[in-house]
Amino acid sequence: MNSKITASLKATPKAPGVYWFTDRSGQVLYVGKAKNLKARLSSYRHLTAADAKTRQMLAAAQTVKWQAADSEFEALLVEAELVKLHQPRFNVLLKDDKSPLYIVITKDVYPAVLTARKNQIRNSKLEIRNCYGPYPSGYKAGQVLRFVRRIFPFCNQAQPPAKNKHACFYFHLGLCPGACCGKISPNDYQKNLVNLKLFLRGKKARVITRLKKRMRLLSASEKFEAAAKVRDQIELLENLRRLPARPELELPRLIEDTTKEKLLELRRILRRYQNLPSTYPLNRIEAYDISNISGKDATGSMVVFVKGLPQPNLYRHFKIKTLATPNDPQMLKEILSRRAKHSDWPAPDLIVIDGGKTQLKSALKVVPWSTPVIAIVKHPDRLLIPSRDHATFHQAEIGRANQALKLIQHLRNESHRFARRLHHHLRLKHLRDQIL
Repeated sequence: MNSKITASLKATPKAPGVYWFTDRSGQVLYVGKAKNLKARLSSYRHLTAADAKTRQMLAAAQTVKWQAADSEFEALLVEAELVKLHQPRFNVLLKDDKSPLYIVITKDVYPAVLTARKNQIRNSKLEIRNCYGPYPSGYKAGQVLRFVRRIFPFCNQAQPPAKNKHACFYFHLGLCPGACCGKISPNDYQKNLVNLKLFLRGKKARVITRLKKRMRLLSASEKFEAAAKVRDQIELLENLRRLPARPELELPRLIEDTTKEKLLELRRILRRYQNLPSTYPLNRIEAYDISNISGKDATGSMVVFVKGLPQPNLYRHFKIKTLATPNDPQMLKEILSRRAKHSDWPAPDLIVIDGGKTQLKSALKVVPWSTPVIAIVKHPDRLLIPSRDHATFHQAEIGRANQALKLIQHLRNESHRFARRLHHHLRLKHLRDQIL
């Protein structure tokens, strides 16, 4: 390593990014990425005898340059773009000598986003519009696609709606915009892909600028739900630096980590549909359910989750006192009214009702606090959220794998189980009394 390169290493930042060595004529010899640029470039001063190719590259190198990135993930995108642009002769992309791997976008009416090797692209009948990469492995290319699909959903099974009316698997997960079932026009679908293409080229800042402009236009047109979706895209991009660079090396996820993720996602949903602040506390969540058969031995339950975790010592049963005929909404009003009289219990930050719009409206009439109240509707499970003034009701547009939905399902299941427990106990007691 020459003295010019050694001297320039002193200014290298301790940050993720890409770096490239150039020769005397300015030709790029090698492009690499690093989680820590300073540590990675400093390692070139301590090579072993086995690093013959690296020594050869350093002997020809005259300068080294670098570009910092927000995360190693983003550095991976920029590295692939630079390798494609300069085709450095010292970049050994694949140790197994297979041809380079790319992410490709087809020329279909609803373009597909796929991975393909260079020889497959040459021999394939697919019409390729755009090509991004190369990537060092199928795992890395797959990691990129899994992440970008969360921000810019795409569909690889799209056909004209007349031929295929069934939604694909990814549509139900919120990872497909509905091209496969006619939920989105070709024009809108391709507009979404413009940002995806820019992101794959490492132009994250430009994508964020475009999205912020679109969010302002949607808000000005009072299309608040669409604006909220764009806002969520911006948040994911701006939080990219938090994305683990090597998930295969992570320790198993602790329950505290998954719980925090569920609460964070629930806050996002409440912010979208009720305009609550992103820091809204969700320390205490209460869920309610009714259990009865034809109004007999009717019971209600209250279960409590604190910071996203169940607290069985705070669960409470209610025997229905005012009704002997089946009427779940009125029974729900009774137990919520009785619960509100317990000033010795902390007020909840969120109330969850097992039921539909009728049950939700009944609950809203008697809840004395300014606490948001939402419902979980069955078949399939989905969240029903009223506006702040209770004038309209929204079904949250989230996939079945959504972490917030999983948390609400857990609350619903606990309240259902706990309500049935007392109901079964009362039924057995009455049966024994009749026999005796």
